[in-house]
Amino acid sequence: MCSTAICLALLSSGIRDARAGAWLQDPGAVYLKTSWLYSQTSAGLDCRGHAREVDEFGGQYEVQQLFTYLEWGARDWITLVGSWSWKDQRISEARIPEYGTRSTGDLRVGARLPIRRGRTPVAFEVTTSIPTYPATDLRAPVADRDQFLPAGSGRFEVEIGLQGGLSLYPLPLYANAGLSRRQRGGDFGDEWLASSELGYSSDRAFAKLAMNWTLPTGDSCASASVGNVAIHEKVVQWSPEVAVRTWGEVWVNVGFSSVLSGRNTLDGDQFSLGFYWIRP
Repeated sequence: MCSTAICLALLSSGIRDARAGAWLQDPGAVYLKTSWLYSQTSAGLDCRGHAREVDEFGGQYEVQQLFTYLEWGARDWITLVGSWSWKDQRISEARIPEYGTRSTGDLRVGARLPIRRGRTPVAFEVTTSIPTYPATDLRAPVADRDQFLPAGSGRFEVEIGLQGGLSLYPLPLYANAGLSRRQRGGDFGDEWLASSELGYSSDRAFAKLAMNWTLPTGDSCASASVGNVAIHEKVVQWSPEVAVRTWGEVWVNVGFSSVLSGRNTLDGDQFSLGFYWIRP
C-alpha cells in the first residue's frame, strides 16, 4: 500500500480542472461526443414493479442507437447544447413474426446559463425536443401504429432545470447534481428528472459514476408502453463510464447503464462505445 503523500501525488498527476453539467464551456470551446449504444432484454417491469414481457406478444427487445451530443461556448455567458440520435429497434422471438422500426430520434437544442461560477457553480438549462418522426398512439395495435416501435413520444417537449457542481481542484475530482422538469403534455404527462455524478479527470484518463432518476407526475398504472417509450415511466439507473485520451484531444470511452428499479419500463442493461473531441 502507498503512503498518503504518494497516493495523493499519483492522484493529482497530470490533473486538469474537471467539469460537468454545471460548468459552462469557455467562449469558442467545443465538446463533441458520438456513441454507439446497444441494449437487449426479454424482460420488463409493470406499473407495480413486477416482471413482465417486453411486449404484448412477448419476445426479445433489441435496440442499437447512434447518439451525438454537442456543447459550444457561444459566449462567456451562454453555452449552446444539442443532440441527435438514430435508432434501430427490433422485437424478435415473439409469438408473431419479427418486427421493428429504423428511425431518427428527437433533435434536442438548448442553452445553459450561469447563475454562479467558480468551484461550486450553479447553472440554469433549458432544452427543447423536436421530433423527427411521426407521433404514435402507444395504445393502438401494432398494425395500426405509425411506427411499430416508436422512436420517442412524437411530441415537442421542453425541459427546464438546474445543475450544481463541486470541483476539488487541484485534485482531479468533481461532483455534479441536477434536477429538471420535462414538459411532455398530452397522454404522456410531465416528468421530474434527477441526476448525481462523481468523477475523476486527468490529462490521460476520465471516469465517472452517475445515478439517474425518472419520476412521473401521473399514475404508472394508468398508462401504456411500447419498446423503450412509456407513459408515466418510473426508473432508477446507475451508469459508470471510463475514457482514455488517444491522440490530441480525441478520447475513446466505454460505458454501461443498468436499471436498479422501475415501473412501466424495460429491465435491461445498455452498453456504449464511442469517442469525444474537445476544442479548448
